[in-house]
Amino acid sequence: MEIFAVLYGLSVVENSTEKKARYRSFILQHGCSKKVIKVSPNHIPTLETLNTYTNSCNPREIKHRRALLKNLVTALIEHESITTTHAKAKETQRLADRLISLTKKNDIATATSLAQADVFKHGQILPKLFGELKDRYANRVGGFTRVLRLEPRIGDNAPQSIVELVDGGREMKFWLTARIVARLEQQGLEVDDLTKFNVEQLTKLRANGPEEFRTLVERMKLEFYQNVESFRDNLPSENLKAPTEPQLKKNIRFVQRPAKAEESA
Repeated sequence: MEIFAVLYGLSVVENSTEKKARYRSFILQHGCSKKVIKVSPNHIPTLETLNTYTNSCNPREIKHRRALLKNLVTALIEHESITTTHAKAKETQRLADRLISLTKKNDIATATSLAQADVFKHGQILPKLFGELKDRYANRVGGFTRVLRLEPRIGDNAPQSIVELVDGGREMKFWLTARIVARLEQQGLEVDDLTKFNVEQLTKLRANGPEEFRTLVERMKLEFYQNVESFRDNLPSENLKAPTEPQLKKNIRFVQRPAKAEESA
């Protein structure tokens, strides 16, 4: 029978599905991937091994991680869009989605007390979380945030991403899609199917989504594409040929892969 050595307090427990799920949930919450190790009944970890794993998960690192995530999610709720590294962005997205899901609970007092542990600026963040954001995402069951990749950061070349709240005033994808539609309309081109799909997804659950999108498209035309002469040269060339299927050369012949020789006894 397999056993699990739980290195939080150096205690060893027997194998249990419920206990394993609880310990793994604890790991995900506190960000320590080496807090549970799987051992066989014939090999009990030595004290040196336990100390090695325990030292790699010291409480100072856990507290620093929790404070970092609280800062990031507080800034996200306050400004509705932040730029950070991709790994931090994914962790911030997970925590922000969980906090917004708390606003859908019937017991507001319990949900508020749970949210207080994961954010700073309680007097500013909690009223917005259980007021404006609760009303905005009343018809959504999930997908309250979005992560958009950026180019690597100058200096250390770290991968960057934008974390944003959907259906907000600073939704980057909403603005970029409106600019694409404005350019295509000014060039007299038909909006492609992918852009139509993106517009539909962006405006489907947004309050006054189609009207707000059209207003933003007209604004993009005035700010970026008012002078048609400036981008007329960027139109697709009339000499472009439709893509054709590739044709094989006549001297190429396909042969069947030879079977592997049977191993000698």
